[in-house]
Amino acid sequence: MHSRFITIAGHLALGILCMSLASAQEDQDKNVMLDKLEGSWILDSIEMRGEKRQGEDLPARFQGMKQTIKGDKMIVSRVDGMQFECRIVIRGEAEPHELDIIQEDREGKKKTLKCIFKIVDQTLVLAEGRDERPTSFETGPDVSTKVSTFTLKR
Repeated sequence: MHSRFITIAGHLALGILCMSLASAQEDQDKNVMLDKLEGSWILDSIEMRGEKRQGEDLPARFQGMKQTIKGDKMIVSRVDGMQFECRIVIRGEAEPHELDIIQEDREGKKKTLKCIFKIVDQTLVLAEGRDERPTSFETGPDVSTKVSTFTLKR
């Protein structure tokens, strides 16, 4: 009976160790992705409902828009002087990577924008869903996903 208890305790300890290692790996993956996101990202294009707008075709308030990410903070700055700060959270090892942008409005209510993203070379592609997290970077007439493309400014 004593050896059976030791066996069960050993399995339990091994399970806890495995979960701890998996959690540590997930935290490390999140930190690596946060490091890759750090910097100033300049808006290049926005695609909605299958229509892509970039450069001078972007609405004036979005031309030159910048997202600066440091740690878990994002500061969004527009050329019209509007600026706000958000908190970002990377969710797990999902593919594509998941990102929550959490912003507090003037009344103190938190709003969470559920996104997916990918980084290709010096380009950040961010897909935002209206009510739920997108599952792809595709847009179309019947799809409410907005896909924004940013270039890293060094």
